[in-house]
Amino acid sequence: MGSIRGRNSDQSASSSPGSRPNTIGVTERDLGEMMDRLDEKGAGSEGKVKRTFARWPFRHASLRLTLDHPGGSRAEFPVACRNISRGGVGVLHNAYVHTGTNCTVSLPRADGVVVGLRGSVVRCSHVKGLVHELGIRFENSIRLNDYVQLDPLMGWSSFEKVDGSTLEGSVVVVTDSALDQRIIGHYLSDTRLKLRFIETAEECAALERGAADIAVVDLSLKNAPEVFRSMRDLSIASSLVAVGPNASTSTRKLLQEVEADGFVFKPLSSDRLLSVLAECLFAGDAVKIDPALAGESSGALVASCIEQLQASATDLRDAIEQGDPMRCYAICQHVKAIAVPIGLRPIATLADQAATSVAQSMSVGESAGKLHEIARACERIKISGRSR
Repeated sequence: MGSIRGRNSDQSASSSPGSRPNTIGVTERDLGEMMDRLDEKGAGSEGKVKRTFARWPFRHASLRLTLDHPGGSRAEFPVACRNISRGGVGVLHNAYVHTGTNCTVSLPRADGVVVGLRGSVVRCSHVKGLVHELGIRFENSIRLNDYVQLDPLMGWSSFEKVDGSTLEGSVVVVTDSALDQRIIGHYLSDTRLKLRFIETAEECAALERGAADIAVVDLSLKNAPEVFRSMRDLSIASSLVAVGPNASTSTRKLLQEVEADGFVFKPLSSDRLLSVLAECLFAGDAVKIDPALAGESSGALVASCIEQLQASATDLRDAIEQGDPMRCYAICQHVKAIAVPIGLRPIATLADQAATSVAQSMSVGESAGKLHEIARACERIKISGRSR
């Protein structure tokens, strides 16, 4: 069932006339308007309630919800979905459901694959009549980018509230603005991040490979695109974050050019900066060691595989720049072969899709988007929990 329309949604729905796509039995137009009103009502209390994970619109007229009842029985319902976050989802149902009820909700990913996610009901709020909104918390947080397209000019983050003390790692800040240096230093003073400030492209080029977990680069810096390109080519940081003016056509174009992993718009705020840095540190691809690799050598083996994948990212970017489709194909196949054994199936899937695309078109240009996505994913791989 397709996404539903309301004043705040321009996506068309696909339910058939006269069908009952969900338990509340509301027409698509009325359902969209109901969700608009709920969004407006929620916006009024947004400043009072700060959640760990930001909620994003995820409007669908009909998703499958399976509730686990005491005694082992299960009941399945088609429910309307309102929003989603890394930690859970909000759906509309025609009955009260006890908090603590275990459940499975089937969600469509951006690639069209429907995934059943386990969770539990943590909130049941009466909306009107028989309509209740259920807040479902996932057993394991998801990669939000797999389900929704986050707008970079809105911060590119799935986090809403971040405890600065949980941020640990190294950050290089590239800006020639003394004021921005002071502001960023102040906002990150309560974190465990090691900060280093530099001001020129020459200083960037002198940094060593892997010098930082994150590089924060001011878009107003002279030759900013070259700074981004140099940092990426030299693998200086795992993630690149841009800082620049808010929502403009030129800013959006520049973000696409530099392929930033995150964006913080000015005027700078502590919440926005912390949320984007958290996204880079916590929401990247996490390596889950396959049980077959357990043992004394597993840590070293996984580390070696990660090094090969990150080296492949550098090779792939060079092949893209050279416009060499056969080399791109070979690198994608190599990435797939390394990623599968250590549990990085999303990267393996990307590599397989890109290899197929290149083989069919024999054009690097037509597959450039997928190829760059693989390179970024390989560059951002981290071992889950930062433990070995």
